[in-house]
Amino acid sequence: IPLSRSGRPVRILFDNDTVAPAVTVRAEGSFSVDVPAQHAPGEMLVTVEQQDGRRLTRQNARIDVSVYDRRGRTKR
Repeated sequence: IPLSRSGRPVRILFDNDTVAPAVTVRAEGSFSVDVPAQHAPGEMLVTVEQQDGRRLTRQNARIDVSVYDRRGRTKR
């Protein structure tokens, strides 16, 4: 999160579903959250939103969800 917007909470969404509605942002603009989620192998959209009055800042990323078998091999 840009320093100018640090301190305000963020909302975390997985594939447009809210999974963490109010995550605290540290003064330096970082945050950390453990979110239990189940998702089939493949791509997942992760979105972070921060509301500042009427302004909504949104950042998206895509992550690849993989499953490992007992031998450590990636399955898709």
